[in-house]
Amino acid sequence: MGCDIHAHIETVDNGYATHFAEIYLGRNYALFELMAGVRGDRDNAIVPPRGFPDNANSTTEDKFYQEISDEENGSRYISSERAKEYLEKGYIKQHPKHEWKVTNSDLHTPSYLNTKELKQVRKKLREQYGHQGQNYYLDACIAAMKKLNNARLVFWFDN
Repeated sequence: MGCDIHAHIETVDNGYATHFAEIYLGRNYALFELMAGVRGDRDNAIVPPRGFPDNANSTTEDKFYQEISDEENGSRYISSERAKEYLEKGYIKQHPKHEWKVTNSDLHTPSYLNTKELKQVRKKLREQYGHQGQNYYLDACIAAMKKLNNARLVFWFDN
């Protein structure tokens, strides 16, 4: 079974996050290890996973959280019965501000990195893997973030 990353570039100004773009970073387990210790040694992460930011933009948040609803269905929703069961078992967590939202049990290891931290990831990736460590998706992400003020990459993984 594979593991994929879901990544969103946001800017933060006065504590308020604005969604800039959802970005594709490919499936690169060496990158995942350096970003969050996923699919590798957690101690190799440039920064230990921070969790999902409390001030994430609603566009980003809607991709990470599910709404509790017995009337709607689909990947954005979870029934109240299943949500209660999963919360009791510790499979999911309640949204810090909205009791009608919970984390998606298929998603894990949320975190965020700023431009400087992503540059450290890129440097270490290249040091460890040489030319094989080249990741054009990551380069494009960093280039976009460098053009923005107070940019961060909010990300999580699925299996």
